[in-house]
Amino acid sequence: MGPREILRSKDPAYDALGLGAGAHSDAQLYALMAKHPGLIQRPIVVRGARAVVARPVENIEKLLK
Repeated sequence: MGPREILRSKDPAYDALGLGAGAHSDAQLYALMAKHPGLIQRPIVVRGARAVVARPVENIEKLLK
C-alpha cells in the first residue's frame, strides 16, 4: 500500500495542498502526512510486516488470514 492509498481526501488539508491532482511524489506525500497527520486514514492495523487501513472492518480479516 502506498501513501496515496492512505490519504484522507475529506481532510481540509487535502484540497488546500492540491493533493487531488496526483502530482506529488511518494516522498512528498510522506512529508506532508508527517506535517499534517489528519491526512492519514485511521486506524491502521499492523501485523508483522503487513498493515491495512481498518476501514472497512473486513480489511482486518484479510490481514489475519
